Amino acid sequence: MNTSSFLVRSAGLIGPILLGGQFFANRRNIILKLERETEKEDFDKRTAEANILLYKLGQYRLPTHTLFNTLTVIMYLSRNDPALARSAILLLGDIIRFYLIYNEDTYISLEQEREPLDKILKIYKLRFGEVAELLINIDEGVPATTMIPPGLLVNLAEGISKHGLLTDPSCPAELWIERLSSGALSIKSKNAIADPGAQKDNHKRGQLTRLGETIHFLHPENRVRVWIEAHVFQVEIWLHEVF
Repeated sequence: MNTSSFLVRSAGLIGPILLGGQFFANRRNIILKLERETEKEDFDKRTAEANILLYKLGQYRLPTHTLFNTLTVIMYLSRNDPALARSAILLLGDIIRFYLIYNEDTYISLEQEREPLDKILKIYKLRFGEVAELLINIDEGVPATTMIPPGLLVNLAEGISKHGLLTDPSCPAELWIERLSSGALSIKSKNAIADPGAQKDNHKRGQLTRLGETIHFLHPENRVRVWIEAHVFQVEIWLHEVF
């Protein structure tokens, strides 16, 4: 075979070889892309699981404000009214039991959430006297079976009692729950504060801040807004994923 014939035949083979190489290169790129997409999906799944875990760690903890203040009340009542002290102990025990029972649930019904909330309100009356009040208004469009994060209303009540007053009849503490036209759940509260100036720099700290962070894990649009208008402390929660 002369040199020119060899070159011609070699040139005829180069094209298929190059095409074959390009095919395998493209195939490898597709495989790598699929692997990266799979890895990303797995990462997103693990991240979501971690966020839920962080949510639960933050949510399923009895507010320290509730615990310490109730223990203080119990200590006071044990010296002055043992019968009421026993009542406070039972109420606190029921609230702690609530956190233990629902420590694996991401949502519970509004009806289930009302039980510890009502007990929190009874503790407020032991702490502040019968004048303590938190009026709860639930719209007819929100059935008792509506699902919400457990501890949400308890944490909200603790936040507004910590930063505001439950004993001002001229501006009674109130809480409203209604469903918006978008399907989201709106939870609003307002109550008076003793010293607006003192609350100006720290009214977003503590329980309400953590509440906003934890419900954000469940849905990125969930949020908590806290603001002061004149002498009124106000909170609004938007839950964009309710069932």
